[in-house]
Amino acid sequence: MAATVRRASRADVPRLVEIHARCYPDGRDDAERARRFERNPLGGLDDAWVVEDEEGVVAHAFLFSLDAFFGGRRVAVGAIASVGVAPEARRRGVASRLVEELGALSLARGDALTVLHAVRARFYERLGYAPPAPYVSLEVDPRALPEDPTRRRRLRMATGGDREAIEALHLAHAAARTGHVARPEALWDARFSDPRLAYFVVEESPRLSGYVAYRVAEEAPHGRVLLDVDDLVADGPAARRALVAHVRAQRDQVHSVRMDVAMDDPLLFSLCDPDHPGSGSARTPHAFARVSAGPMLRLVGPEALLVRGWPANGALAFRLRARAGPDLTYAIRADGGLAARVEPEGLPILSLDMRALASIAFGGLSVAGAHTLGLVEGTDDALAKADALLALPPYFSPDPF
Repeated sequence: MAATVRRASRADVPRLVEIHARCYPDGRDDAERARRFERNPLGGLDDAWVVEDEEGVVAHAFLFSLDAFFGGRRVAVGAIASVGVAPEARRRGVASRLVEELGALSLARGDALTVLHAVRARFYERLGYAPPAPYVSLEVDPRALPEDPTRRRRLRMATGGDREAIEALHLAHAAARTGHVARPEALWDARFSDPRLAYFVVEESPRLSGYVAYRVAEEAPHGRVLLDVDDLVADGPAARRALVAHVRAQRDQVHSVRMDVAMDDPLLFSLCDPDHPGSGSARTPHAFARVSAGPMLRLVGPEALLVRGWPANGALAFRLRARAGPDLTYAIRADGGLAARVEPEGLPILSLDMRALASIAFGGLSVAGAHTLGLVEGTDDALAKADALLALPPYFSPDPF
């Protein structure tokens, strides 16, 4: 029979586990893999899809329904995860068929874009996905982190009664960033039930002003101790300084701190001897971090521009270059944080394709940066106006899927 894409069923779980173990050969056992298909913090078996042909099920993937923030507004996104093809079915176009079908399903239910973490970016680029801005993965000696010069704020370990305040802090923080996920309750349940994850809060009576969540583990028995920062959220600079100083204060036990930050995080400018006690090279004498790729984005269409937030007012037209067929002109006017479609006559025009539009309008790539890369064309006036209108903070989300 011809290959078909359908929703997974409980009877498929053993086969899903088998394919997943061959595609993602990590330390998880079959029981844990089965649980992740049946009860995932981001969804469940209803969100799993398979490709079936005459040999049976040959591929699987999730399509989760999430909300993420862009320009201060919650935007519905389709999160594609765990794309896997059985070894005997590879190089047949199975993965392309599955990802394209999930994109169509995402469009049909009203998502503005699909996002995914790519194992091989080039494959997804051919399907129209564009990478957003990268992020920085720090690994430093805790003594490299700055002290809190005022030391006015003390931290305490969080209690169950702090959950609502912690969730509210995270939601407000997420709304101010690009790509942050609005965490569903099931994901919070999983996080708060994780015995390895410790929460500490900054309390300024009668409220919390920040929290940090991290794991501490030894690389080997009696070996180096690593502190992995999972979340660091504050409602202002003073609380953030206190949280960072708390992590620094663990230096008597901890040898190394790991922390992912956005490319524009000012913490990167405050580190002291961050390469200590490591060694560099003649080309990179003081390396202390690595650049990592975030999720890839694909817009379902230019209509996605209408659902993001617009911090600035103005109007702009886009000439969208098509892979096949005629180009499309789409124009918007942003006012008061919202955008509406308008006629393009007399407006500054940018010429670009949908991948570049995704990176600029949702990935945090500046118009000037895209122009430098040859991804967008326009007059100097159009480029300058578009840069001011489309600007977003760099894409950064601490919630992989």
